[in-house]
Amino acid sequence: MKLFTDFNDLATKSALGEGGVERQVTNIVNSLVVRNQKQIKIKQQQELVEKLEQKPVQRKTAKI
Repeated sequence: MKLFTDFNDLATKSALGEGGVERQVTNIVNSLVVRNQKQIKIKQQQELVEKLEQKPVQRKTAKI
């Protein structure tokens, strides 16, 4: 049987205490931030490549 079923149990009943909860939450949040930043960078790079691949349309002008 598990002794600690949630963060409250971990914070109040384990030897790790609130510091243990803080380390776990901080680790998860930091990994999500890093993953999100990587996804944003990839999307920006893809948009830049698409923009550079677009060829300018040559327009003919009529001389009057």
